[in-house]
Amino acid sequence: MRIIMFPSPSRRIYNPFIHVIGLGLRAAGVSILPIWTGGFWFPRALHVHWLEQVYWGPIAYRLPIVGYLRALHLITVARGVRQRGGRVVWTLHNLKPHEAPTGMRGKIYALMSARFLPLVTDVIVMSENAQREVAANYPEVAGARIHVIPHPHFSDFYAGHGLDLSQTPLPTAVPTFAMVGQLRPYKGVVEAIEALRAHGDAQFKLIIAGEGPQRYKARIVEAIGRDPRFELIQRELGHDEFALILREADAALFNFSSILNSGSVIAALSCGTPALCPADGALTELAKQIGPEWVRCFDRPFDVDWLLAQVDSMRRLDRTRPPLGQLEPSAIGLALKAVYGEAR
Repeated sequence: MRIIMFPSPSRRIYNPFIHVIGLGLRAAGVSILPIWTGGFWFPRALHVHWLEQVYWGPIAYRLPIVGYLRALHLITVARGVRQRGGRVVWTLHNLKPHEAPTGMRGKIYALMSARFLPLVTDVIVMSENAQREVAANYPEVAGARIHVIPHPHFSDFYAGHGLDLSQTPLPTAVPTFAMVGQLRPYKGVVEAIEALRAHGDAQFKLIIAGEGPQRYKARIVEAIGRDPRFELIQRELGHDEFALILREADAALFNFSSILNSGSVIAALSCGTPALCPADGALTELAKQIGPEWVRCFDRPFDVDWLLAQVDSMRRLDRTRPPLGQLEPSAIGLALKAVYGEAR
């Protein structure tokens, strides 16, 4: 079976999710073509992930017309797949783009919503909670089938970047938490810092690492002040460094103001690191699926004393064996293949 995926896996791994999904699909016997093939090879399906992907990248950033042309090409390919009886699949990763598109990008996103989404035959969501959000937020896909297929784990991916799950991490001197990845306001980093700093006598370490908008990074620096309990690494992390920081922490801390899917939480679990996160729909589902000892949910705003009290029991977990069997990429590849339909 051949499909077109946008974005498609590439030799340079920008997005671990796309890489892992690609491995799972190839294991299921699915060949993945890039969008520039234009449907020439008569694919069984077109699978699109982020609508805003059409205007991502350095070229489209400098020349927004490139994003507009990509959008028109994607819509044309989708129409061709539909005309040949194939399926147009869209994975709903977020309810809205993390950064609201404005100007030309806003027009491109509106074009994708108005002309691509009505062509979608199947919507992939990663939780039951997300399934309920589709109709409320995207009437353009009212006639599409909705499938709940979970997010794959990244354990094998990070093992390929130097992570050794067979070795138990060394104990930390004080409770150590990590907030790692893209630094964006919806992740509540500043609010977490302020809550922790309010406990002036608490012993802990919080490592904050990643890249983000300059204005938001400045807010983080201001919130930390001169408090030595916080370590800030302001740069893009390699996959190996990302995994190592998580692995050496007692827990990954998440403080989302809103969340649809749990990819970053699954990344932490894939590194053998338990997670502390808000009691939102997708995350409470994940806690039931993986186990509440690995995914511990709190009501906002989180209680610092409760947070620190979790560390002793988290340190007793067998961190060489995170329970991620239900999230095997190969099983998820088979589930996606079933959505695409049997080969002709």
